[in-house]
Amino acid sequence: MHLMIPRKPFTEKGFSLVALMMLMALIVVVLLGVISLSHLESRGAKQNAHELAARANARMALMIAMGELQKHTGPDQRVTAKAAILEGSDQEPPLANRDWLGVWKTTYRHQGQDWPIIGKASEDLEGKPYSIQGAYQDLRHSIASLSEGRWKQEHAETWLVSKRHRLIDPRESLDESSDGVVRLLGRGTLGKAMNTEDFDKSEVLVQKVQVDGANENGAYAWFISDNNQKACIAPRLEIENTQAALEAAPGFDPALIVRDDGEAPYQDFMRHARPHRDKVISYATASLSQAANPAWEDNLAQDYHHFTTYSPGLFANSLMSGLRRDLTPLLLAHDNRETIDLSYVGQGKPQFFSSSYPIIPGPEHGVLGPSF
Repeated sequence: MHLMIPRKPFTEKGFSLVALMMLMALIVVVLLGVISLSHLESRGAKQNAHELAARANARMALMIAMGELQKHTGPDQRVTAKAAILEGSDQEPPLANRDWLGVWKTTYRHQGQDWPIIGKASEDLEGKPYSIQGAYQDLRHSIASLSEGRWKQEHAETWLVSKRHRLIDPRESLDESSDGVVRLLGRGTLGKAMNTEDFDKSEVLVQKVQVDGANENGAYAWFISDNNQKACIAPRLEIENTQAALEAAPGFDPALIVRDDGEAPYQDFMRHARPHRDKVISYATASLSQAANPAWEDNLAQDYHHFTTYSPGLFANSLMSGLRRDLTPLLLAHDNRETIDLSYVGQGKPQFFSSSYPIIPGPEHGVLGPSF
């Protein structure tokens, strides 16, 4: 008797091979997914490292800027001004970097000693640079090295921007296409409505300072702007009792601003801003108080270098250091008299001053100089 074993049909041959190939394809897909995921993780980690390095460089730039600010403007005998004061007549082109903030000394080095730029000679002073006895004198008019505006270069301490070298000139143009230059103030701050000519004058370009790390290289840049030189447009409550308001600090009304073309863009700014004072947290949010006219956002952006919502300050004595004395009680006590006798007992002769008489002689002190 023979046992017959049936054979499998021909169509069932090769099943193991097909299953093996499908399994191999599945493994390849899994491997590709793992490789892609690993690549994404690696790229994310590298990007995260770049972000951490950028944050560290930004933090370092902030610390350096604060250090430079404290170093150069910490002494009371320092004053700040924009580079625009170096510009000459209206016929000359504006400075390339007119909004850089500079630091100047208010003292003059003479025979190994620092003397106030504005001071007066007395008998007990030796080696003094003042030539007038008993009267204030501005050395910027009596010393040749400082006269005719030379003091602007002679007494300049530094420029409060990032720089690769200590000596830097705001007159020199910076090429934005260069790897060593970056724009810190552009369309995002100044707005898109500003024309090209005004934008070229208002943008702020500074030098980048390279930072060489162990694995990554980077750079930092910084720029300091002085709010004390800007008009504060923070809305305040309306003054009901004008007699009680200080005449010396009436505040600022942007409605008085008239552009060259005769436009008065801030005519009703305060009227709309006062009911929404809580929205004016910073200058960037000042336009939120002007919902009635969205165009004010572009106006505020264009005037970034001129306006601020926070302008603190101290009445520091930039000549002798310390705080200035408040002469308001002295003036208010004699408000009905044209002149005040400030002579002391035993002086021998009266010493009169009036509210229109400048203490310091000089062409610019008649308007801007201190007076009693």
